[in-house]
Amino acid sequence: MVERRAYERVSHQLRLTVEEAGKVYPGWSVDLCEGGLLIVCGHALAIGARIRLRLHLLHGSVTMPVRVQRTTEHDGQQAFGVCFLHPSPHVREVVRATVAEEAMRQALGNVTAAPRPRVESHVRLRVEDLVPVSNDGRATSDGDDGETG
Repeated sequence: MVERRAYERVSHQLRLTVEEAGKVYPGWSVDLCEGGLLIVCGHALAIGARIRLRLHLLHGSVTMPVRVQRTTEHDGQQAFGVCFLHPSPHVREVVRATVAEEAMRQALGNVTAAPRPRVESHVRLRVEDLVPVSNDGRATSDGDDGETG
């Protein structure tokens, strides 16, 4: 089977709210990309349904219209793949930045789990050990301010 995704997808849980027919249902995302996301909301959504989705992000929230594209299962619960419908430039940028940040966080998570080299010695500097520097950036000898007289 060939992957048909146009955008990079990252696993990412976001709190969200689904608004359909005047009712509001809480949920969360399973993954996210610039074109849409996979959500779990505990309420059955029909394929093709147009709903409003509010994503609760770290620094605020964004609301956008989405269309339900498919249904699947995630951890024993029904999940819905939704695509963004005409996102504003602001929403598009917020989603793009969120995807990029999460992709970087996941990539760095693998790096930070690697063993770190052991530091064999520590160098400690004291203020008294610092060499005085003149205004022009040259090191001076003790008591010499770099000016001639």
